[in-house]
Amino acid sequence: VGAEMVRATKRLQDTLPGVKAIVRQSHSADLIQAVLDGALDFAIVTYDGELFEPDIVRERVGDNPVVVAARVDHPLARRKALRPAAIAGEPWIVPRRDNVFRSRLETLFTRHSLDRPVILAESSGVLFTLAYLRTHDALTYIPRRVLLSAGGVRDFAVLPGRGFDWRPQALLGRRPIGRAH
Repeated sequence: VGAEMVRATKRLQDTLPGVKAIVRQSHSADLIQAVLDGALDFAIVTYDGELFEPDIVRERVGDNPVVVAARVDHPLARRKALRPAAIAGEPWIVPRRDNVFRSRLETLFTRHSLDRPVILAESSGVLFTLAYLRTHDALTYIPRRVLLSAGGVRDFAVLPGRGFDWRPQALLGRRPIGRAH
């Protein structure tokens, strides 16, 4: 969603010169709460069908496919296809427990009857996660667009295989027009 936000911010500034854009990156639930509280006008979030505040209007802006990723020269990156069991014992960099990506990853492990992920580090920062992956053998579960905007194919590999595919929607969430906070 990062590249889309950059383009949208530039378009806003070109359309309405002098308007200051405040861009906040956080977890979907935190951003939606900020919209409800009136601290943000809208939020672009990942939505996977879980509970969404009834006071928020949702507008689909695209898909946000999530992938298992590693550094480009990770031993698993050389394989043509992976079964879920192949990544079970690998160390992971994951977001905090209340993050939708972490929840989904743990659900996928359970669905495939795998032990819980081996969590090497828990980080809500994409920059830390990607910096770690560039130099160490670990995996993460991350939106493909984030991965590509941060270095793409020269730094990171999307691990091939079935069973960990997830295509949640990217939604713009806002309060209904005319409803002030």
